[in-house]
Amino acid sequence: MLRMSVVPVLVLSSLALTAPAKAESPSPKSLLDRMTTEPWRYGGLSGTMPQRLVIGFHGTGPSSLSGEFAALDASMRPVLAGSLTGTISPAPPGIAVSCAFTVRLPDRVLAFKGTCTPDSLSGSFRTRNKPVLLSAQFQNVVSPSFSLDQYWLTAVGFREALSPTTALSPR
Repeated sequence: MLRMSVVPVLVLSSLALTAPAKAESPSPKSLLDRMTTEPWRYGGLSGTMPQRLVIGFHGTGPSSLSGEFAALDASMRPVLAGSLTGTISPAPPGIAVSCAFTVRLPDRVLAFKGTCTPDSLSGSFRTRNKPVLLSAQFQNVVSPSFSLDQYWLTAVGFREALSPTTALSPR
């Protein structure tokens, strides 16, 4: 009986110790090329650090969306990049609607919730860190590590964020 309970523990332990296979991240050029083809594109400047934030997404169903998120440095290289999935309230075109989407990054999850219009995205977002160590994972269950903030991104901001001449200072 002891042998049967030890085998699953050994198998699970070996799986936990092996490094997960890293997914190949897209090149900065292919990421930006893909984002510029999305029908809904928004951007702006980060207020906490001089980075350009860009989001591009498309509808995948009557109330769902999918796309990309990136924070770019002054050299237009993605500092943070991830895919996004979410929901949007069905409404006639041109009307402000409720939308929510999640961006999964290797070390954190960004959850956005707010209002979507053809010209802007605004609302609040929550950042939740993904703990790596087992002790940190346990502590995160007891007391989750997250922060709250606000965002406002515009369609014009997307073009400005991709312009190398745009100054990286919040207005």
